[in-house]
Amino acid sequence: MAWTALALAFTSGCSDGASAPPHYQAPAGATVYDNVTLIDAEGRREARSLAIHEGRIVAVEAAAGIWPDDVKVIDASGRFLVPGLVDTHVHLTRSGATKWVGSGLGENLRANLYHGVLAVMDVGSTGEALFDLRRRVEAGEILGPTIRATGPFLTALGSHPCEAFPY
Repeated sequence: MAWTALALAFTSGCSDGASAPPHYQAPAGATVYDNVTLIDAEGRREARSLAIHEGRIVAVEAAAGIWPDDVKVIDASGRFLVPGLVDTHVHLTRSGATKWVGSGLGENLRANLYHGVLAVMDVGSTGEALFDLRRRVEAGEILGPTIRATGPFLTALGSHPCEAFPY
């Protein structure tokens, strides 16, 4: 009995230690970011593969798997993927309340995207200018984040921001 146990232990240790990498599935045309570090609600997860198809995440797996030939695999070693950010306090149509990036609103909106901000909440805007801006972003006429709005300021007379924007 002791010899059998020793033989099993010896032969199991004789393999080259490499097991076959797992085979993963993703729809044809998906894009896979391989060997990326994910930062999400679960924390930091290193050496992951993330597959995206038609704008949706369809798989998150351990890196170094075998993907189908009909997906695009991008080596993302040394790179990070984080969820898109949301800036919940911006003033898009009141340029006096904001320091613009670049020469105007268009460059400011693009800068949001560049820095990972995928959506903004405009606070205090009135009139059609904001709705027109949102329509132009949605139509692709202007490159910018998704725009949401709270509407006009509601505040006590003399309180902030009444001193800056009297109605």
